[in-house]
Amino acid sequence: MRSGLLRERVVFQTKTEVSDGMGSGGTETWTDTLSGVPAAVWPMRGDELVDNMKLEQRIDYRIRTRWDSSINSAMRIKWTDHQGTTHYLDIVDGPRNTQGTYRMLEMLAEEKDA
Repeated sequence: MRSGLLRERVVFQTKTEVSDGMGSGGTETWTDTLSGVPAAVWPMRGDELVDNMKLEQRIDYRIRTRWDSSINSAMRIKWTDHQGTTHYLDIVDGPRNTQGTYRMLEMLAEEKDA
C-alpha cells in the first residue's frame, strides 16, 4: 500500500481497570497507547438495529496501518473524522498481517459509544 493512502491519523487505546475501593471490580478507563498513527479508514456499511426498543446506528469500518507488533485486538481505535466527530472503534477482526510481508496491518472495527 502506498503511504499516500494513509491520510487519517488514529489513536490506539488500551483498556485498564482502576480499583474504585468498593471491593471487586472497578472503573474501566482507556489510555492512549499509540497516538497519531497514519491509517486508511473506510466505512464498510451502515445499518440500524432495534435492540430492546432502542434504535441505534451501527457502522463498520476497515482500517489499514503500517505494521506494528504492539497493535492487538484488545485495543480500541479513537478516530476523528474530517467533520470533527470523534469515533471509538472496537476491533472485531484482526489485526491481520496483510500479504504476509509484515508491512501492513488490516482490521475490521465496529463503532461503539465512548
